[in-house]
Amino acid sequence: MLHLVVPGLLWSKATISDATRELPLPALAMLLGRGRSQWKPTSSHPPAARLVSFEHWLCDYFSVCKPITSTLENPHSQDLDTPYGALRLLGETNAGDIQLKDQDAIWLCADPIHMRFSQDTLIAGSPSQLDLTQDEAAEFIATLNEHLSDIGEFSAPHPTRWYFRLNPANSDALQIIPVLTPLSTVTGRAVEAFLPDKTWRRILNDIQTILHNHPVNNARESSGRLVVNSLWPWGAGKLPTQGLSPLKIQPVFTNNPLVRGLARLTNTPCHAVEKTNATQATTGLIILDTLTNSAQTLDVVSWRESLLALEQDWFAPLLAQLKSGKLKQLKMTLSGDESWVDVNIQSNALWKFWRAPKPLSSFYLP
Repeated sequence: MLHLVVPGLLWSKATISDATRELPLPALAMLLGRGRSQWKPTSSHPPAARLVSFEHWLCDYFSVCKPITSTLENPHSQDLDTPYGALRLLGETNAGDIQLKDQDAIWLCADPIHMRFSQDTLIAGSPSQLDLTQDEAAEFIATLNEHLSDIGEFSAPHPTRWYFRLNPANSDALQIIPVLTPLSTVTGRAVEAFLPDKTWRRILNDIQTILHNHPVNNARESSGRLVVNSLWPWGAGKLPTQGLSPLKIQPVFTNNPLVRGLARLTNTPCHAVEKTNATQATTGLIILDTLTNSAQTLDVVSWRESLLALEQDWFAPLLAQLKSGKLKQLKMTLSGDESWVDVNIQSNALWKFWRAPKPLSSFYLP
C-alpha cells in the first residue's frame, strides 16, 4: 500500500468553493469519489487551542506520543511529552556541530515569526513569510545567546527553523519548560489563547525587546521587509531512546525535517520526495506538505498554485497507476482545521462508475 499524506488540503465548508473555483482537479475528484472515506474531527471541542496538530498526528503515526484518541478526550495533554524540538533537530540536514548525543538535553523549537495586530488582536505569522537568510539568522542567534546564555543556547541550522537548548546547569530554567501548541496550529490565529505561563511570557518579552532593537531588523524595516519581532517556543523535551520500532509501511519519502527525525529515530528508511515517486513507488509513506504554509496564512493564490501542481505531479499519475493495476491500493490522509480524513482507494474500485467523482468543493466533514 502507498500512503499519501497531504496536510492543508481541506478548507472549511464556507470557504472551499471560492478557494477552488475554476481550478481543474479531475484526478483528485476521481480519487475522492471512488475511494472510501473515514472522517475524523481534529478536536472534540470548538476552541482552536484544542486542535490536534499535524505534528502530533505524525508522532502518533510513528508511535512516539500519546494516541490521538486519548488526546481528544483530554485535549490539553496532547503535547505534554512530545519532544518536537529534539525530533525535528534530529532531522535537520545542516545541523552542523549541534549534538543530540546528550540524552538529558532538553530542546525546544524556537521559530522566528512576525506578529501583527488585526483589530486589536495579535496574530502570529509564519516563518516562511520572513524570507530570512542564513546570515541574518546567524546574527539574530548570536545576539540572543549573548543576552540569554544563563537559561540556554539558541541555534539555527536553517534560516527559519531555530532551536533552544535549556541550560542543564540552571535548575530554575529546567523548571519552566513550556507546554505550547505547535506553531503550525497557532499561525494565522490570535495568540492570546496559546501564550505560555507568566515566566515564559517574561522571557518572550525580553526576546522581543532584543529583536526590536536589532540592526538586522532595522535594515529589514528600511528595505520594506517584515521584521522578526518574536519567537514561538514549542515542543520541549528530550529525545526518546527506548521502545521505538520501524514503521510497518516503508520507506518514507519526505522533505520535512520532523518526519526525517522520526524516521531516523525509528530506523525507518527515508528518502527525499521526488516527482518520480508518483510513477515508481508502490509502497511506503509519502508526506506532501507543500500546501501547509499557504493554508495557514490563507494565501489562496499560493495555495491554488501548489494544489494544481499536486494534481499534475501526483494525483493524476497515481490515478493512472491505479488504473493500470501497477498500484493496488492508495491511502490518502488529508487534513484541515476542522477535520482529518482517510480515503482508501482500491484499484478494482475504479470501474465502479456509480461512485461519481467528488469535487474538493463538495468534500467535507458530513
